[in-house]
Amino acid sequence: MMKAGEARPLLRTINEHENNDVRIAVISLLALSQQKEYTAELRQLAVQASLPAEVQTALMTALHLPFTSSSDNGNGNGYNGANGKHN
Repeated sequence: MMKAGEARPLLRTINEHENNDVRIAVISLLALSQQKEYTAELRQLAVQASLPAEVQTALMTALHLPFTSSSDNGNGNGYNGANGKHN
């Protein structure tokens, strides 16, 4: 589903599923996919007062995760463990 670029069912799961662990797992999946096109939808979900606090926290955390770039050696934080310097 993620490869096809269709995240609507996943976003609906975050919004509507009765189990918060399932919601948080889907949030993690979207965050790990590092597909920036879902950022706006995740941000909209994060500010919905109807979502439980733990789901909102997971969304906010996911939105603040850095996206991996070629200059950060794949660790996502700009830190190069090989030479001990920040990129």
